This record gives sequence, C-alpha cells and structure tokens, in this order.
Amino acid sequence: MRTDIYIELYLWNKNVDSLIRVLQRIELLGISPKQLLQMHQTRLDELRSAFNADLLEALLTQEQANEERFEQLDAVRSENATDKNHLH
Repeated sequence: MRTDIYIELYLWNKNVDSLIRVLQRIELLGISPKQLLQMHQTRLDELRSAFNADLLEALLTQEQANEERFEQLDAVRSENATDKNHLH
C-alpha cells in the first residue's frame, strides 16, 4: 500500500508538470495573455503544494502510528524472551 501511495503522488506531480508545460506552450503560441497563463500556473503550483502537504502529513501520521505499534510489538517480544530465559 505504501508503494501505491508514492506512485500516485509521483503521477499527480508528473501530471501537474504536464499541465504547466501545456500552459507554457500556449503562451508561446500567443493565444492567451502571458499574465493570465502565469496566474493559472501559479494556481496549479499552489494546488500541487497543498495536496502534497496534505498527503505527506497523512502519511507521516500513519508512519508514526506504525512506528509506535512496532515499538510496542518489539517490547512485548523482548519481554517474552526475557520471561522464557528466566524459566530455564
């Protein structure tokens, strides 16, 4: 699942890059005012940044929960190993 999230994040960013390149090509064609296209590019960059931050924050929370769970599991295993050693 972790890999899938990172793949989707990569694809999201790659597609935003593609959209920005489209805006840049439209600018070169002179179809639309440069200022308008730059405004849209800024909006895309803002949206990208906000989404990346939200997703990475959610991933951080998930990773921290996993870290706690594994630390507890390790503590239980260590405790069980210590108990077994005392029985012998």
